[in-house]
Amino acid sequence: MNPPDPTPGFPPSPLRLFLTVLAVVFLAEAAVMLLLPLLAEWGGDPFAAAFMDAALLTLIVVPLLWSVVYRPLRRAAVAEAARAAELLHLQGVALESAANAAVITDREGQITWVNPAFTRLTGYTPEEALGQTLRLLKSGRHDQAFSQHLWETILSGQVWRGEIINRRKDGSLFVHDQTITPVRDARGEISHFITIQQDITDRKWAEEALARSEQQFRDLVQSLDAIVWEADATAWQFTFVSDRAEAILGYPVAQWLTEPEVARLLNPAEAAGAAAVAPKPQLKLSLEITNSNAT
Repeated sequence: MNPPDPTPGFPPSPLRLFLTVLAVVFLAEAAVMLLLPLLAEWGGDPFAAAFMDAALLTLIVVPLLWSVVYRPLRRAAVAEAARAAELLHLQGVALESAANAAVITDREGQITWVNPAFTRLTGYTPEEALGQTLRLLKSGRHDQAFSQHLWETILSGQVWRGEIINRRKDGSLFVHDQTITPVRDARGEISHFITIQQDITDRKWAEEALARSEQQFRDLVQSLDAIVWEADATAWQFTFVSDRAEAILGYPVAQWLTEPEVARLLNPAEAAGAAAVAPKPQLKLSLEITNSNAT
């Protein structure tokens, strides 16, 4: 839907309005002066003449001001109100249809509105959420200092962003990126907060699972009575060497990673060949099993 054309309802400029009123008064006064001969019939009574002058001026000025001043201003006000109403409607539709959960609370944190995505994310219907605070979702995973910093930030007028672990209606935990934006009223005071919640639960659980897997693999590698290493075959540069390298061969791990010459200790023949024939760029992963009893 295209926004309405603002031109028809555009209010007159102050200069145009001033010139219009001036022209109306001038024309009205000129008309009254043309009707002055009628005032002579009142016998020259100054009070009667003043009354007639004011009455004629009013009868002429009021309709003109209605037509050229009040009606354009009223049309402009109606058009502005229509544009504001349509904008609010579009914003409401956008929030209603947004994929991320949206919550509006008052200054005290009581929920006044939620969108359908909030219900899909948390399990709470609007009827269950309205009048409550977001403590409804509290998981107990964040301490008092966390909550205090959040409130200090938004009450100072700043936007707060961060990750929060909350609890759904069914008791399951979920992680979301949350943004809280203060909203000010016409006096400039904070009256409401708009909260946007983006569910990142699957991503966070996957990241944690990957980290656990990597740590388990690292622990396994470090527990082997062997040297486990990874190297760039092009540069003959180690990118990873297990801690057993120092215990078995006596060279610190830092030296393995910084001195390519140490690579010849594992396979001197291959290292010599690499010096004569430049290999194609590749990443080489190797497992060198070295029995500590044999060294």
